[in-house]
Amino acid sequence: MPNYKIVVQYDGTDYKGWQYQPNQRTIQGELEKALRIISYENVKVIGAGRTDSGVHAKGQVASFKMELRIAPLSLLRAMNSLLPKDIRVVSVEEVDDEFNARYHAKSKTYIYRIYTGLVVSPFLWRWVCHIPYKLDVERMKEAIKFFVGKHDFKNFTSSSSSPTTIRTIYRAEIEEENDEIRFIFEGSGFLRYQVRKMVGLLIEIGKGKFEPEIVNLLLEKNQVDINFSSAHPCGLCLEKVTY
Repeated sequence: MPNYKIVVQYDGTDYKGWQYQPNQRTIQGELEKALRIISYENVKVIGAGRTDSGVHAKGQVASFKMELRIAPLSLLRAMNSLLPKDIRVVSVEEVDDEFNARYHAKSKTYIYRIYTGLVVSPFLWRWVCHIPYKLDVERMKEAIKFFVGKHDFKNFTSSSSSPTTIRTIYRAEIEEENDEIRFIFEGSGFLRYQVRKMVGLLIEIGKGKFEPEIVNLLLEKNQVDINFSSAHPCGLCLEKVTY
C-alpha cells in the first residue's frame, strides 16, 4: 500500500484546529474528505503537529496510506482542486512504508507574531496578535533564553494527555522588524498550548508585570501560584517540521 508524505499550508482562522472533530471544520477533516473523494477510501491522515483552533501552518507535514497509487503531482492537483482555498497542499511524495509524519519528526519550529503598531492592516490581522503599544523587548529577550534546554513544562500547559511534560527546546529567540515582534521556538515537541503559554508570559514580562527570572522559577517548580494568560492563537504558525 503506497505511503504518501505531504506538506500543507493553511490559514487556521476558520477551523477548529488540526484534529478531526465530528460536525466541526478541521484541517485533518478537510484533507480526509478530499482523499475520500479521490480514492473512494476512508484514509487516515497523520499530522506532525496537532495545531489548535485558529493556529496556522506554513510547513505542516502529514502522511497517509491508501490503496490507490497515483503520481505525486496528480495527487497534489487533485487534492487542491477539492480543498478550501485556505488549505493548500504544496508538495507530495511517495515515501517508504515505515514513515510516520508524527513519530519520525525530529523537531518542530513555531513562530509567534505580534504587531505593535497603532493600526493593523486588514491584509495582516488574521496572522498576527495585535498589541497596539510598545513592549520591553530587551526584557523579553533576557527571559526567553531560560526556555532553551530540557525542562518540565508542566506550568506551560493547561492539560496534557502526554505521559510526560518534559520537552527539549533547541532554539528560543526574538526578532524585531519595524512594528512586528517574532518569537521563534524550535523544539523536540510541544505540549498543548505550550507555545502560546510561553509567549503569554513573555508578553507580561514585556509589559513589566514580571521579572525575566520568573521563567526559570516556573520551569523549576511543579506548582507555582502565578496567573498569566495564553497568547491569542491568531499569531501562531507552525513554520517547519524537520526529519
